[in-house]
Amino acid sequence: MNALSGKFIMLYANGYNMQNENGTTNEGISVRYLLTESLSPVNGTDGSRGVGVAKVALPVEQGKNIKSVPGMYEGQFAMKAKSDGKVDFKLETVKFIGDVELNVLSPGSSK
Repeated sequence: MNALSGKFIMLYANGYNMQNENGTTNEGISVRYLLTESLSPVNGTDGSRGVGVAKVALPVEQGKNIKSVPGMYEGQFAMKAKSDGKVDFKLETVKFIGDVELNVLSPGSSK
């Protein structure tokens, strides 16, 4: 498995700790993020617009690295080829870079 690093915007993080009917504990941190550094408008070649929200479960040990949400983070992604030939990226570690905020621009204004 190969690793790749990149910046992303974390939108949500919440820890969980559940026990199944066998008594096995499942714990981690549910994270939702945008795999982008910018909220500039995006028009996809397939007619889509914007940036899709990704969801992942991180190991509970990564909680100490989640300082502020929403925020800009650097992440290590595991890259794995799937049986259909597509590549799957899974966020594995995070490092806080800084806070982010959203500013609304009026139509026609410059950035």
